Amino acid sequence: MSDFESTVRALARKYALENAVKFGGQATPGAVVGKVMGEAGDLRARAKEMQPLIAAVVAEVNAMAPDAQKAAFAEVESTLVKRERAEREGPLKPLANATKGKVVLRLAPNPSGPPHFGHGRGMVITDEYKRMYDGTFILRFDDTDTTVKPPWPPAYEMFQETVEWLTGRRPDRVIYASDRIERHYEVARQALEMGALYVCECEGDAFRAHKERAEDCPHRGQSAEENLAKWGDMLAGKYRRGTVAVRVKTSMQDKDPALRDWVAFRIAEEPHPRVGDRYKVWPLLDFQSAVDDHDEGVTHIIRGKDLRDSTAKQEFLYEHLGWTYPETTYWGRVSVHEFGKFSKSLLNKAIEAGEYTGWDDPRLPTFPALRRRGFTPEGIRNFWLSFGISEKDVAASQVTLEAENKKVLEPRVNRYFFVPEPRSLSVAGAHELEARAPFHPDHPERGARHVRLASPIHVRVPAEDLRDGPLRLKDLANVEVAAGAARYANNDLAWAKQHRAPIVQWVGPDAVPARLVMPDATVQAGLAEPALAREPVGTIVQLERVGFARVDAHEPELTLYFAHR
Repeated sequence: MSDFESTVRALARKYALENAVKFGGQATPGAVVGKVMGEAGDLRARAKEMQPLIAAVVAEVNAMAPDAQKAAFAEVESTLVKRERAEREGPLKPLANATKGKVVLRLAPNPSGPPHFGHGRGMVITDEYKRMYDGTFILRFDDTDTTVKPPWPPAYEMFQETVEWLTGRRPDRVIYASDRIERHYEVARQALEMGALYVCECEGDAFRAHKERAEDCPHRGQSAEENLAKWGDMLAGKYRRGTVAVRVKTSMQDKDPALRDWVAFRIAEEPHPRVGDRYKVWPLLDFQSAVDDHDEGVTHIIRGKDLRDSTAKQEFLYEHLGWTYPETTYWGRVSVHEFGKFSKSLLNKAIEAGEYTGWDDPRLPTFPALRRRGFTPEGIRNFWLSFGISEKDVAASQVTLEAENKKVLEPRVNRYFFVPEPRSLSVAGAHELEARAPFHPDHPERGARHVRLASPIHVRVPAEDLRDGPLRLKDLANVEVAAGAARYANNDLAWAKQHRAPIVQWVGPDAVPARLVMPDATVQAGLAEPALAREPVGTIVQLERVGFARVDAHEPELTLYFAHR
C-alpha cells in the first residue's frame, strides 16, 4: 500500500467512524469526504484518486457492528477533539497593525461579468475581518478598463446582491471608480508638476526595447511644463490610442522589468456604459486603485499573491506623493478542479450562441447558477473560511463545498419523495396501507405527510429499484416482489433489516409530473408527491434517496434544480 493510499484510508476511517457513531451506525460518504478534504492538505490535488478510497473505507465502517464502531472510534476520538478546538479559535489570522473600529477594507471587483465562485473568497474574507474588527467594508467597482475588460452593466447590481446574500448585509459604502476620473486627473496633474509622472510618446516596441536594455526613454527627462502641456493635449483629444501614455517614474534599472516606469494613463476610445464618451484618457488599474485606496482611507488590502507587482508599483506612487501605503496581506490560489478555468468573455460568447441558457445555467460556476441549484451562503462561507489566509496554493474539490452545504441543509430542509423513471408496482395482500412520512425525522414538530392507499393498491417506484425480493417502501410497508408484482409482508423495521430489504421511495396515484435539472443540464423526468408541488419557488428540499434540490418553477410543470447528494 502506497503512502498516499495509507494516509487517505487513515483519515477516512477516522471520520467515517465519527460520522457512523453520530448517525446510527451508517456514515454518509459526502460528509466523510468533506472532513478528509479539509485535513488532507496537499493531497487535495489528487481528489479524484481519493474519492474511491474514501468510499471503500466508508463501506467497511458501515459493515461493522455498532459496538465495534464505538470501540474503534474511542481510539481515534482524541485526534478529532484537537482539530475541533483549533476550529473554534477561528479561521483567520489577525491583521497586522489593526485597531478595532478603525480597520477599513475594500473589495474591488472588475464588473466585466457576473460574480463567479472565486469572487466569493474576497466577499467572505473581507466581511469576516469587518466582523472581527468592527470595521468598514467598501465595495468598489474598478471599472476604468473600457478596452480589455469593458464593464457589463448588469454586473454592478449582481455583485451588490451577491455580497448581501453571502454576508447578510450591504457593504458600508459602494464606490464606482468611473465616477472619480476627475479626481484621478487631479492627482495626475499634481504628480506631473512634481516630476513623478511623465508623458511618453514612444511606440510600444520602442519602449519595450528601452525597458529590456534598462535605459531611459527620450521623454523621461522632459520638464514639468512639457509634460503638463502634453497632458493637456491628451485631455483635449489631440492624441489617438496607442500613441501616448503617462508613466510613473520608478527606475529603468529596477531588477524587476515589470516595475520599470509603469503606465498610469492611456487613451481609450470605447464608450463607457456609465459615463459614455465623456473621457478618452483613462487611468489603468494600478493608478486608479492606488488613488482610491488612499482617498477612502483603506487600512488593509487583502489580495492574491500574484498581485505583488501591483503592490510594488503602487508603493512607488505613494512614495512620490508622500502617502502611507496600507498593510497588505496575500493569499494563494484556491482552485476547484471541477469548475475549471473561467473566461467571462468566452462564456458570454457561448451564451449568445445558445450553448448555455444564461449566466444561471447549472453547468457554470457563477453565483446565479449556484444559487439556482440550492447552494447556501452559509455553506459557501464555511468553505472559504476553512482555507483561512495562506500564500500556499490549494487544489480543492467540489465535494468539499458540497459537504459544507450539506451540513447547513441537513437539519434545515424538509424531505420529500421524487421518483425518477417511475415504474408501476401493484401490492396484493392488503386492503389498506397508510404512510406517515415526517417532513424531517429529527423535527417531529414540523409534522408529516399522510397518505392512505386503498385496495387495489398501486404505487410507482424508481426503475432502478424495482427488483425481485424483499423491498421496503419507505414509511409505508415491507413487500415481497416477484415478476414485477408485490405482496404485502408487514410493516416491521426489524424484518426489513433482517431481510436486508432495500429502502425505496415511492409515490401514489396522486403524484404530479416533475423535472429534475441536473448539474450537467440534463433532465430527469419523474413523479413527485403532491406536497412537494406546494412548496414555494426558491425552497430547498431534500429528495429522499436522491439529494438536495431547489424548487425552480411550478409551471408549465414542477421543476427542481439538483444541488448535490
